[in-house]
Amino acid sequence: MKIKNKIYVIGLVFIFIISSLFVFAVLPSFNKIIANSNNLSLKKKSISSFESQATEVENFKKDYNEYEPNLKKIDQMFINLKNPVNFIEFLEKTALESGIESEISLSPYSLKKGESAIIFQFFSTGDFLKILKFTKSLESGPYLIEIKSLIIKNSEKRGDSDKNNNPGLVDATFLIKAFAEL
Repeated sequence: MKIKNKIYVIGLVFIFIISSLFVFAVLPSFNKIIANSNNLSLKKKSISSFESQATEVENFKKDYNEYEPNLKKIDQMFINLKNPVNFIEFLEKTALESGIESEISLSPYSLKKGESAIIFQFFSTGDFLKILKFTKSLESGPYLIEIKSLIIKNSEKRGDSDKNNNPGLVDATFLIKAFAEL
């Protein structure tokens, strides 16, 4: 073999060895370095996030006395699922103060699974304006509720003499969703 050919073969072998070293040793090392630096960056961000959360918790603890009355009010907005007597008494009292007759029952409508609320059916009879007053009182009341539906129609309870004296007498049916504490 000529020297020129030997030099080409040795050069090719040398290039092959260097390429193999680069592919099998250097590239995986660079990939590990990049992965580790990304991982380190994520951990630094996580630590920073935990530190800011810890700072926020400490600030909340310091200011808890300021927040406590509002937190208690929020807790009182939810009814007790096992014993909704206070909410029913609120409905009855509000109806009485509004000057309407009322009847309350639990609704046969079902809630979605995992939803913490009770749906009440509220039947009432009274003057239309008093029904509106009752609705306004419900909305501004201390409980977190949603009036799912309201059906108002002329009352069948009024007699012939009442048609002339009280033409605004209506029957109203409410579906009231009262949210409960978890």
